[in-house]
Amino acid sequence: MKKILVLPFALALALLWLTPKNAHAAPARVAITTPSQLVEVVNNLRIANGLAPLVMHSILMQTAQSQADYMAATGIVTHSRPSGTYTQQLLNLGFPLAGDLSLGGFRSENILNTYGPLDWNGVPAAWADAQHMNTMLSGNFS
Repeated sequence: MKKILVLPFALALALLWLTPKNAHAAPARVAITTPSQLVEVVNNLRIANGLAPLVMHSILMQTAQSQADYMAATGIVTHSRPSGTYTQQLLNLGFPLAGDLSLGGFRSENILNTYGPLDWNGVPAAWADAQHMNTMLSGNFS
């Protein structure tokens, strides 16, 4: 069964704080089967780079699930949405975006397509480029 994981990053992600055991240790291989596990892995990357972990937010998780459902239904991996832009969707749901809203505010998302559970050892190759790493390691998000 095709499983699409979507991870939006914005100012917050809903109530998850992590304490690093050893920020310099090599990342352990982890089978990611839930959104919370993916946030935990990204937070470990942030902590290892001297950044605070992200906090999960229900509106962001709702938009991520909505986008995952849309992509699963259409079979298309995309940042596009049938009901407007990501910024419009967040504002319509009441998410408090910061930054210049005419430019979309401070928000971002990484989308990952996988079949079955994601076996993660660090950052997937699709997210290892500068643009995706900037999303995960931005100081604008908390």
